[in-house]
Amino acid sequence: VQPASQNDPLLVIQIEKREVYVGEVVPITVTVYAPDRRVAIQRIGLIEVPKDNFAIQRFPLQPEQTIVSMGGVRYRAYVFRSTVSALRSGKFKLGPATSEILFEVEARGSAGGGMQHPFFTQMEQRTARPQSADIEMTVLPLPELGRPPGFKGLVGDFDISINAEPHELSVGDPISVEMTI
Repeated sequence: VQPASQNDPLLVIQIEKREVYVGEVVPITVTVYAPDRRVAIQRIGLIEVPKDNFAIQRFPLQPEQTIVSMGGVRYRAYVFRSTVSALRSGKFKLGPATSEILFEVEARGSAGGGMQHPFFTQMEQRTARPQSADIEMTVLPLPELGRPPGFKGLVGDFDISINAEPHELSVGDPISVEMTI
């Protein structure tokens, strides 16, 4: 999806793979691109992705930032990482991702016009709600063959740790138990 103007931010959604199993946790990335020299991002709102057929962990509020070059143009990239897992099998579209973005651009006619000082530019505040393209996903059901007895559908590699405190106590003393999966 192209931005409305050359100064508007562009939003792109990416996923590690497009064919997954029900319940499989897969990394998802949403990146906001803004022309490096012409646009000053003031605020990026919450990243929103429809959750009709997917469970998506909330995206962080603060992105990773980097500079990238695309088509000979430098962009500041704001990268948000999370995870997604499919709730049911079938063919679905993931997306579009959206966010409300507050940014500033150089005001029209402020560069080089009249008696204006070359180091001072008028900035114009704008709001945009860019939208990414959808991603076609194929979600496969978990195979029946080879399921262990008592299988309840949980898929993945897990670690479990248990900690109890205090380590020394008398009968009737309270104890705190923490279990992490």
